[in-house]
Amino acid sequence: DRIDEALANARQAHALNPHNMRSLNALAFVENMAGNPESAIEHLHEALRLSPRDPLRYQLNAQLALASICSGQYANGVEYALLGIGEAPGYPNLSTYLAISYVGLGEIGKGKAALDEARRVGPELVASRLAGGLRFRKPEHHRRYITFLRIAAGLEDPSAADGLR
Repeated sequence: DRIDEALANARQAHALNPHNMRSLNALAFVENMAGNPESAIEHLHEALRLSPRDPLRYQLNAQLALASICSGQYANGVEYALLGIGEAPGYPNLSTYLAISYVGLGEIGKGKAALDEARRVGPELVASRLAGGLRFRKPEHHRRYITFLRIAAGLEDPSAADGLR
């Protein structure tokens, strides 16, 4: 409910420390939630350039997967989620984003398998997300996220994704 304030704070933190991977990651998350996935992607690529071997790189890949979902770049979402899973297989957000990205590509079976893995490593997170726990400023981003997730969970018919891709 306070996304404008969060965005101003994240931008100020980045301005104070523009070459810090964590400030870029935080700014990218808030930019994405505020409806600016393209800006988020730019910040995340900058963070990867600044810290290519950072042990928290999987979080950048998770953010890239999420921003790719919001911008409708599902193949990129799959790529980034798989990269992140290779680095941190127990981080359930990555498998969740992989599931959503696969549904975006129309690969429902792969989406269900990815969501099964997300449930295995983080059942509470998946339950929270299915309950609508992640909120986006743009209703179409939220609708796409939750609908694709529900399709992967078998709670909605795959045809529900047709108008959202």
